[in-house]
Amino acid sequence: MSHIKGLCLYIGDYKFYVRVKLFVPYGIIPALPTPFNNNLEIDEYQLKNLIDWIIEIDGVKALLLNGEVGEVSSLSLEERKRTIEIAVNEAGEQTPIIAGIRGGAVWDTVEQLKMVKNLGAKAALVMIPYSILFGFSEAHVLHFYKEISNAVDFPLIIYQHPKPNNYSPKLLQELAKIENIVGIKDVSWDFETCREDFEALDAAERKISKLTGNDTILLSVFSLGIDGALLGFAALVPEKVNELFVAVKNGDLIKAKNINNIVEKFANLIFGEPACQNSVRIKEGLVMRNVLNNSYVRPPLLPLDNAEKNQIRDYLEILGLLSK
Repeated sequence: MSHIKGLCLYIGDYKFYVRVKLFVPYGIIPALPTPFNNNLEIDEYQLKNLIDWIIEIDGVKALLLNGEVGEVSSLSLEERKRTIEIAVNEAGEQTPIIAGIRGGAVWDTVEQLKMVKNLGAKAALVMIPYSILFGFSEAHVLHFYKEISNAVDFPLIIYQHPKPNNYSPKLLQELAKIENIVGIKDVSWDFETCREDFEALDAAERKISKLTGNDTILLSVFSLGIDGALLGFAALVPEKVNELFVAVKNGDLIKAKNINNIVEKFANLIFGEPACQNSVRIKEGLVMRNVLNNSYVRPPLLPLDNAEKNQIRDYLEILGLLSK
């Protein structure tokens, strides 16, 4: 799937319009946690190791840095800049980097977009500002995305929130018309809402990439014929998420159900209540997989107790992913 956009070139006295492809997300896109050291500073060495490990997994087509799983709200602007620098340098041309962005208004969202574009990111997952998240009209959302799209020529992925703060199917179709919007991460956490969203986008005048962020209902959502998954869960078990995605695409529903029997239960543990702890659980699982060497998170997030650690360990062992 690709989005074509015009580029104007001047050669002598002649002007030419060349059609070029914008980056469009697809496949498995892990949303990475941000590793910290015991001083709760970004651990650059661990972040590089995490990236080196995950880009070698089959099916991984891009990486998201500075998302909710990456504890973006606890990162300073300089820290967000640094994680993108590291990721772009470490992944090279092999794996595109997507930057998560949540600004407080249009102007600082635009500044962050300019920053990550200059750093070499290929797209941005942009969430609307908190100032309108909990009470907006469709006009607010359209104005926000149009303003940032007009200000920075850069591929954007919109973030579909759960009810009651979600965008209507009609609004999604309007958003899809905005030239720089190349995809949606649907985090509705409800299959029927997700189905309605993707059906609306299938019927939209302009097509964009359909990505799920619904970690706990993957089999159902994959069955809708979507383009990929942008998930925190894929940072912990990218192999299993890709195996499930491929099995559904190939029509091998028996294999898909067998994988899903454990994967869905595990995802419900990782993204269970309290939901804010999913970053800690993912980090703890990566420690057990010998990818990270600690699971430090910044307050107000808390360490896991032994009972929850044991549950994570049990699932990794069942899946054959526990490091010896």
